Amino acid sequence: MNATEPSPLLGDVAQIACGPRQGKTRPCAACQTKAPGLLTLAYTGTPEALAAAICGTTPDSCQDCKTKAETIISKTAQPPRAA
Repeated sequence: MNATEPSPLLGDVAQIACGPRQGKTRPCAACQTKAPGLLTLAYTGTPEALAAAICGTTPDSCQDCKTKAETIISKTAQPPRAA
């Protein structure tokens, strides 16, 4: 992996934040840009803060973004995949 390639975890975070859609294989540019900050929040923040960052609203994030936040947090809590 070089400096221009995102880590698999960052890619997963961006894809989760962007949301699943039939036929969609990549997150949008905005979610790719937000992914490093979302990952930091997943490690250090609260689920509410992460949901607000995904949703872009404060203090009441939508349920979809709350679910995305929970998914990202559970994914980051897993041990890293072997290379």
